[in-house]
Amino acid sequence: MKEVIDYTLKNSTLIDTIDDKNFVFINTTNLLNDIKMLVEPLACKQDVDITIDSEDCNIYAEPRGIRQVLINIIENAIKYNIQHGKVIINCRKTKFDQVQITVKDTGVGMSESDLKRCLEPYQRFSNKDGSGLGLPIAESLIRAMGGHLDISSTLGIGTIMKITLSQSENHS
Repeated sequence: MKEVIDYTLKNSTLIDTIDDKNFVFINTTNLLNDIKMLVEPLACKQDVDITIDSEDCNIYAEPRGIRQVLINIIENAIKYNIQHGKVIINCRKTKFDQVQITVKDTGVGMSESDLKRCLEPYQRFSNKDGSGLGLPIAESLIRAMGGHLDISSTLGIGTIMKITLSQSENHS
């Protein structure tokens, strides 16, 4: 329980630091490649292949916040994947001066009822390690940065997480 409380406090402090004065332009290609290097040991251990297909984009975001969001979402995509599974990350410019980062996995997916609850704190859908706080915190961080998280999932097929953020200072 202490670990859950420590994790919550650490990450809620991170949410509180999401302030316009901390925002910078971040190159998504570099960010995604750095995160891939960080999570590669877990992917190798789980026998999951990570592929990045990214346009050269810049987002205007809080560096620690977006890094934490992406690490959490990509680690979940690895952790809840199948053996010899895949995690495909792509980044594209969209309409209205925005960038969409998509993390798609070939994992176990979520049922419709799990999908409805996955952004509620302490919801866990397997016996894997975790507190059930990762996605709610990630979603809060994205919202605090003026973005949006969209989740779709099919049980037995996989999950798709789409993060939409601004590529300009006019994110709010």
